[in-house]
Amino acid sequence: MRSASPCNAFNRSRASRVDQDWTPWSAESHRDLTSLPDGAFALEVQARDALGRTSVPGRLEFTVLPPWWRTTTARVGWGALGVALVSGLVWGRTRTLRRRNEQLESVVATRTAELARLRQIDRDESVSARLSEEKARLEMLRYQLNPHFLFNALNAFPGLVAEQPAAASQMAMSLGEFCRRMLTQRGEEKQRVREEFAMLEAYLGVEKIRWGDSLDIEIRVDPAALEAEIPAFMLLPLVENAIKHGGATTPGVLRIRLIAGRDGDALRFEVANSGRFSHEPAPGVTSTSIGLENLHRRLERYYPAAHTFAIGQEGEWVVARLVLGRSGSS
Repeated sequence: MRSASPCNAFNRSRASRVDQDWTPWSAESHRDLTSLPDGAFALEVQARDALGRTSVPGRLEFTVLPPWWRTTTARVGWGALGVALVSGLVWGRTRTLRRRNEQLESVVATRTAELARLRQIDRDESVSARLSEEKARLEMLRYQLNPHFLFNALNAFPGLVAEQPAAASQMAMSLGEFCRRMLTQRGEEKQRVREEFAMLEAYLGVEKIRWGDSLDIEIRVDPAALEAEIPAFMLLPLVENAIKHGGATTPGVLRIRLIAGRDGDALRFEVANSGRFSHEPAPGVTSTSIGLENLHRRLERYYPAAHTFAIGQEGEWVVARLVLGRSGSS
């Protein structure tokens, strides 16, 4: 068998990003380069004749293109597909909520017509008691899905989907959680403080996305109070008032503070907002006082002679304090 002589080797090569040095001299007239990453390369080739004389290296520059799914066009397509999916989810959720709101508005309109008819029939004590009960039920329907709150949230969706799809997705989840809790909870049932505050956090989560940095929320709950039971939606009208009236009377950032604690057998709640307290509605704010009237009626029903409620100005805060039951210090 004859071995190849070095003088029979005629060329060598060197590829950038592949070889650290020249390849050995070889009589091969070609070279295969496989599995190259995408990017720019340069291939240098040098020849040598039988007498050992070498040529000036030749240079070939070339570029390996990325696969189609990693191109700029593909990335833009993936992004557009993601935005379309989020928009579709938000549109579906919005459509469901609008349909539910239309159903509730129909129920509210029917109940309102019934109340008007009852007022005209009789003014005696029994009818007055029935009217009071129907008014409370009507208020519960309003709390089940506040149209003003829902419309504000829905109106914020288009801008969020276009500019902040992550915030739009978060608002959809918070709004869905709030509606789920409101629509599955009967107004006359009780629920744990833990569940009441979960519902309030979902409500404030939607408001926080709408307000952005203009809303600061602080929530403090004593673990000893979490498992105690209170009438469902007891604190919601206070939080709604804090957002509505605090936003109208607070220059700059609106601050909201929710506190729940326990003192013996008594539960203590505080809902505070920055701004100014007044018995008259703030300019630009429409108020029917139905929420607070209903709260007083429910307190008399569930905690007769065993509750205190007060609201007023304390420094830069408007503070609503509610105590349910008898405290250990009293």
